[in-house]
Amino acid sequence: MANRTVPAERLREGQTVLATGKLTFSRLTRLIDGQELATRIAKSKSLYPTKLPHTTVSIVDAQVVIKDPTAGPTPEEIFIHESLYSTSTGDYAGRPSYSIDNIGNRLPQIFAKNESGTYNQVTPERELASGLEVTLVLNVYKSKESAKRGIGLAQVLVNEPIRYYGGAGVDTNELAARGIIIEGPVETILAGSAPVGEPAPAFTGFPAGTVVESGFPLPGPAAAPAPALAPAFAAAQPAPAAQPGVETPAEKIARLEAEAAALRAAATGAGSNSPFDTAPAAANPASPWDTPVGVGIQY
Repeated sequence: MANRTVPAERLREGQTVLATGKLTFSRLTRLIDGQELATRIAKSKSLYPTKLPHTTVSIVDAQVVIKDPTAGPTPEEIFIHESLYSTSTGDYAGRPSYSIDNIGNRLPQIFAKNESGTYNQVTPERELASGLEVTLVLNVYKSKESAKRGIGLAQVLVNEPIRYYGGAGVDTNELAARGIIIEGPVETILAGSAPVGEPAPAFTGFPAGTVVESGFPLPGPAAAPAPALAPAFAAAQPAPAAQPGVETPAEKIARLEAEAAALRAAATGAGSNSPFDTAPAAANPASPWDTPVGVGIQY
């Protein structure tokens, strides 16, 4: 930033200055206040950090729009131009930047450019996305506590289709080009958030046996439950109970074995004319054809 040629005392309240650039950071949907403000002050590298509730915005590739090029820049336009700065490191090194903290309890108005080239006021769903082409509408006001004039942020004009920080990840226009049409606004759902209209469940404590170590819950010494069966396997089914009057497989086998034993006993009994009443064959006969001639089935 060059040395001031226009001091703040020479600025005229009520004057408007436009500055364009690409958005690098913004906090426009709610005030920076309370503990957040205190943390911001503590971390600030500025000699004069903003200590009152405020909104903030920063742009890169910043340029001041001269209202009347023929007449030349106004003192206020020169003042803003001399407020541009550049850094020697980081992603925006060497590129002109501009930042402003807007003190007050009113949020800056946000307008989005439409297809006809005019602007419509919008109520932002979230903070604006970095990289948007924007125009900052700055105004000059008279300070109550100092002879110097102050610079305020009245409006932010978004010069392209509006995008928001932390969006759904894929541009809906990219989906539309592939035949996928998304209707209505797209919202970001944070992990652990409750469904709309339902309160988030209250934390009732970790399960019994849990040990908290370094802030992380870990399983304690409690006995682990038995693992569930894999989906491809089923638990064994119990054997059906015997019903009165119905023979079970075991009973049937026992009955058949008893009947076979009875038949064998009858076949070997004395005076039996059973066809099984033949002499046993000799052990290990030399040939199945060794039977004497004339000997066949006994009747």
